[in-house]
Amino acid sequence: MYQRIMRQWHSYRASYHEILIDDCLDESIRKTLISKLNYHKQKLNEMHQLSPYQ
Repeated sequence: MYQRIMRQWHSYRASYHEILIDDCLDESIRKTLISKLNYHKQKLNEMHQLSPYQ
């Protein structure tokens, strides 16, 4: 149950940051958002690799 919630959280946050990046005009903020996006995508990849349901 916890893993499912965390997967949904990271998926939601990654989508959220992608939307913000698309509309962001400030390059420094865009870099911060890209960093956050990469973090959430990395966590999703880690969860996928550890999943027993591959």
